[in-house]
Amino acid sequence: MYMGLSRHRVGLQPCVVRRSGSSTAATLCGMTVSLFTIHFIPFATDRGFTLETAARAFGLMAMCSVAGSLLSGVISDRLGRKNVLALAYLIRAGTFAQLLLWNHEMALYVFAVVGGLVWLATPASTMALTGEIYGLRSLGTLGSLSLLAHQIGGGASVWLAGKLYDLTGSYDISFILATIALLAASLISFGIAEQRYSVRYMTPAPSTVGD
Repeated sequence: MYMGLSRHRVGLQPCVVRRSGSSTAATLCGMTVSLFTIHFIPFATDRGFTLETAARAFGLMAMCSVAGSLLSGVISDRLGRKNVLALAYLIRAGTFAQLLLWNHEMALYVFAVVGGLVWLATPASTMALTGEIYGLRSLGTLGSLSLLAHQIGGGASVWLAGKLYDLTGSYDISFILATIALLAASLISFGIAEQRYSVRYMTPAPSTVGD
């Protein structure tokens, strides 16, 4: 039994508000992940880089994502879930911005390494935070809702980026919008009251057995 259990129950309504915020962050995350997954290579070739260069950078990004996904879980155990989420979104925003501002082959590889490290850095913290706030009993349902929000955002962003490219002949607007969305996701994640609602921060009640 935890002393913080009643605090968790009393705080259910604020938690619902926090849940809507985390779902919004998941939607914005899906928008940006799907955007560069589908449109990164066309973006690079549109800027004058060869298909081979773009493909190498994308392959490097995929490899870096393996290390990023493992490290993010370890780091979140020490620094907190929301901090890892906020930092991952902020770093991802920076990688999008540097692609827009630095038209050089090295920019592709910087995006690949840094962006790859935070590509899959959010799922572990998202699922852990959900379970620690709402409990394991509802984790499957809430996790699937987060994934649904993520995929809806992803599908919408892929379509919108293609539409904007047809209208403007450039991916710049799409990547600018992605940068703004990631900054918003970072702020939303940082605003989650993890220490208030997460079971990780609840103090065990003194045992009364035998009293």
